[in-house]
Amino acid sequence: MKHHSVPRFTHTFLIYESHALPPDYQGKLFGVGPLQGHVVMSQIEPDGSTFRTKDTGHPLTTDDTWFRPVDIQEGPDGAIYVADFYEQRIDHASHYQGRVTPESGRVYRLRAKDAAPGRIVNLERMSNAELIEQLRSPIRWTRQTALRLLGQRRNAADDTQTNVALKTLIDKNTDQLALEALWALHWRGGLDEATAAELLDHDDPHVRLWTVRLMCDDGQVSPELASKLTRLAESELNVETRSQIACSARRLPADQAVAIVERLLRRTEDVSDPHIPLLLWWAIEA
Repeated sequence: MKHHSVPRFTHTFLIYESHALPPDYQGKLFGVGPLQGHVVMSQIEPDGSTFRTKDTGHPLTTDDTWFRPVDIQEGPDGAIYVADFYEQRIDHASHYQGRVTPESGRVYRLRAKDAAPGRIVNLERMSNAELIEQLRSPIRWTRQTALRLLGQRRNAADDTQTNVALKTLIDKNTDQLALEALWALHWRGGLDEATAAELLDHDDPHVRLWTVRLMCDDGQVSPELASKLTRLAESELNVETRSQIACSARRLPADQAVAIVERLLRRTEDVSDPHIPLLLWWAIEA
């Protein structure tokens, strides 16, 4: 994929989704630069089935040459947290020789100057119904924690009721909430083929995309669902979803994969896509 031609090495990043920073930071990519000693912020721009980035600034920088940001995460208060390795050298040759100071690491928090202190809620004490409501949270950490707890509580007494509530959220929403509910339903073992077949017609292309991925990751689907995927490959309007279909086809048995790939090869609009032609080649090669 194409990215801004600047001297940097970003090995991990996040896309900011919370509210502790001003609106201009929403949807931006924040990546650590341990070699250059800064945190870089980038604009994300669509590029066919993928994206490209353009650096727009450095929200965290310093003249201290020991500053080595190595991890970056959103916290439960919606702020960004940066782990600073804080070492003179960052190369592995020094580390295995014992030249590491374990007491010097630091953690920095990035938030707006006028941001109110975040209120931390103990989600483990919540019922499943309350956790489902937390999937609406503007804070990614809260949503992910609620999702994890819902997944870990599978096989509980209220399994059926919880799964029905999640399916209702998926059916009635076309935004991030639908995806959160889909992921929770899958983690709980409630995403069966009948539900998946319905979701392949969902209005949100990202729900269709993730349904394809989740159902094909095990490498086998029923003939009925394979036929549904083949028809979707022929009719899908969203390029990202077509890209996922190409990725997932490679995991399926040859007879099912060939039928899907054959439909995708007819999509002349994808000839110049950065990824799809190669994905289809890999599916055929497999």
